[in-house]
Amino acid sequence: MAATEKFKDWQFRYQYMYATRRSEKSKKRFIGALVTDLSELGVEPKVIEFDQQKKGASRNIYVGDLKRAKKIICTYYDTPPNFFGDYVLFDRQAQSRKTIFFIVLTTIISIVIGLAGLSLFMQNNLFAFDFSQLKTYVGIAAILLFFLIFGKVTKGLSNRKNLVRNTSTILMMLAMIEENKNADIAYAFIDEGSYGERGLEVLKESTKKTTPIYFMDSVGAETPLYFKGDKTESFSKTAVDTKTKRQMNYIFCGESKDTTFYLSKDILKRKEINMANINQLIEAFS
Repeated sequence: MAATEKFKDWQFRYQYMYATRRSEKSKKRFIGALVTDLSELGVEPKVIEFDQQKKGASRNIYVGDLKRAKKIICTYYDTPPNFFGDYVLFDRQAQSRKTIFFIVLTTIISIVIGLAGLSLFMQNNLFAFDFSQLKTYVGIAAILLFFLIFGKVTKGLSNRKNLVRNTSTILMMLAMIEENKNADIAYAFIDEGSYGERGLEVLKESTKKTTPIYFMDSVGAETPLYFKGDKTESFSKTAVDTKTKRQMNYIFCGESKDTTFYLSKDILKRKEINMANINQLIEAFS
């Protein structure tokens, strides 16, 4: 399958218009677009809410009958905060440390900048609060802007370059749903997956333990595809078709070093998708 006009439209919108999916507002915008696109493909997506809180809830989107499906293909749609270094697959502790280090360092830098700005304001007597002077309003605006930015920094700055991780997998699943009308396959777009497994746990609660789940990650990267089931091997249709008692199977792109798989920052920041991987996956599940 070549990149059709519809696929290009999906890529543009999910790469730029719905690039970050962390806040309640941004996730709702994404889900609205995804549900519309899925409906246009002739399927009826189901949005399942869980872990409801005052400020919002987490949501999984399902396509197909999870109970009757013989295979379930899933990926996460929420996007991660910025972090230092490479993305190491299957090592959440390492990723957590890299993310926390990024947040701590940027917070410290923000505090230093804030103190420097405070010193500058005091030297220029910007806190006199003489409302007949323009500098008073400049000082107030600067303080409000600082605390607005500081609040975002302490929560982790959002990464907007998410085409590879993990928008590429979302696009692949949309293309697969369009190409493959097999009722034996169900699909799940899960929340809380970029830094945890809560969305996956909720999905498992709705499926049979004997139904294999194929969890996909960053499949559009310019690196080889791998399959991790009973063993880790290069991806192939044979690997997918081989019967296994394992419920969880993983399909991902990565560079290998010893027993570790990772994606470098350079690969994560790329603006194009590896269509060969997309086509290989669609053919393997057809």
